[in-house]
Formats: sequence, structure tokens, C-alpha cells
Amino acid sequence: MPIEKHSGHSRRSRLWKVLVVLAVLAAPMNLTASPRGTDAPDAPDTGAPESLAVWRDWVLHDQPDQACPALGNDPGNRQCAFPARLTLTMDQAGAAFSMTVAVFAGSFVDLPRAERAWPKNVRLDGVPCPVADSPPAPAAPVPGNTPRVLLPPGEHLIEGRLDFAALPDALAVDPRTGLVELLRDGTALPFDLSADGRLRPAARQDAKREGDALTVKVFRLVRDGSPLTVTTAVTLNVSGMARRLVLEKLLPPDSVPLRAASPLPVAFGPDGSLFVQAGPGRFHL
Repeated sequence: MPIEKHSGHSRRSRLWKVLVVLAVLAAPMNLTASPRGTDAPDAPDTGAPESLAVWRDWVLHDQPDQACPALGNDPGNRQCAFPARLTLTMDQAGAAFSMTVAVFAGSFVDLPRAERAWPKNVRLDGVPCPVADSPPAPAAPVPGNTPRVLLPPGEHLIEGRLDFAALPDALAVDPRTGLVELLRDGTALPFDLSADGRLRPAARQDAKREGDALTVKVFRLVRDGSPLTVTTAVTLNVSGMARRLVLEKLLPPDSVPLRAASPLPVAFGPDGSLFVQAGPGRFHL
């Protein structure tokens, strides 16, 4: 009997040793199956097989701009940061600003500034952030250095303030900005915006400025199907100063915009209105 007990115990011991050895041998196989840790997020859908997609960040480490859209279908000309909207709200002591920016790879974005007004209390997505002091360009919109913030990929909100006793002759804004608003007491102020980002507040007039005119023609093509689609073509004839136009309820009720092709910066409102930043000329949207 003692021999049988000892023999059973020995068999069980050998069995446990075999299981431990197998577990140790299997562990490296699990570790080498994927270069990602178990807590790492899923790799983005790049169209590549999973075994290759997980190496995307490593392959693009020295070429981060490859994740950025090409301008004019030119792979050698890419833009990684797109300031979508800038709102400047004027008051007696200066102006508060708010910017929305879409970033595809780490990039600097220029902040609004005036000749003797540097951005202060700058916050990135609600958190205070440092502002870089960049030397001025040879043809800077206003004298002085350029304030910039470095943004990681993603969609961001930048907020800050400019202090000045009197409205400056000109402000500098990022020339890539899509839509610009200049407000006081909730009312839009007229301004002129040049291609290099020089924003000049215009004298406000109660009556419509002489020469300001707008003609809008709207054409629609309805395609029956599931879902039903409506293609809207708009022709704008604009004269006078550069300004923001609001085409109220341009889209049919309860419709969802799928895409927009426009030579001008545009944005859709929640009620189907279209906001357009336009200067004088004839435009087809």
C-alpha cells in the first residue's frame, strides 16, 4: 500500500511538471504573436491585413505628413492642420477668440494677434497650453513675432484672449482658416480679410454699404431612390466688401449633407443654412 501511494504521488508530480513546462513553452508564442500589448488600442483600418496594419505607426515614424491630405492631388504638397473656424468677440478691453482645428499630424497653428497684443490665457481643449514665439515672416500681416501652438492629431478647440485699449488697424490670423467671424455684442462686424491673413475691421454703417450687393440663384436635381438624394447648385454674384454670407435653410428639411464642392470656405448650420466666407466675384457652389 505505501508503494502504491508513493507511485500515484510520483505520477501526479510528473504530470504537473509536464504541464508547467508546456505552459512555459507556450508563453513566448503568445508574446510574439503581435507587437502590440494587450492594453493597446486597435490599429486603425488602413485596408492592410491586420498583421501589417499594426506596424503603421512604426513605418510612418519618420514620415508623419503621409497621414495628411494632399492638396490638389499632389502627394508632395500636403497640409496637416486645417483651422476650420475662428470667432473673434470684441469688447471694450480687447477680444476673446475661439478656434476649431482639425489636425492629421502634429503641426503648429498660428494664433490671432495684433501689433501690440499677444494672446493670453490660451487653452487647448480646456487645458492651459504653452504658446511658441516664432520669428515673423518676411511679409507678415502685422509687425512682430507670430504666436503658435503645437497640436497633436485630432480635432481641437483653442481659446484665448487679446487685450488692447482701442480696436487695432489690423489683426493677423492663420491664413488657412476656413470661416472667420468678428462679433461685438452678438452682432457681426464687417471686415476685410486678405490672402495672407490680414484682417482689417471695416467702419460699421447702419445702412447697407454702398456697392454691397448679393444675387443668389439655386438649382436642385432630385434623384429618386433609397435614399432620395438632392444635389443643390448655387450661383453667387457678390459685390462690395468681403463678408460672411448666410444662406438660410438652403438644404431641404431633415436632410443630411453628404459633401460640398466650393471654391469658398463654407460650413453648414444645424437648420440646413449655409455659411459662406466670400469676397466680390461670381462663384459656383
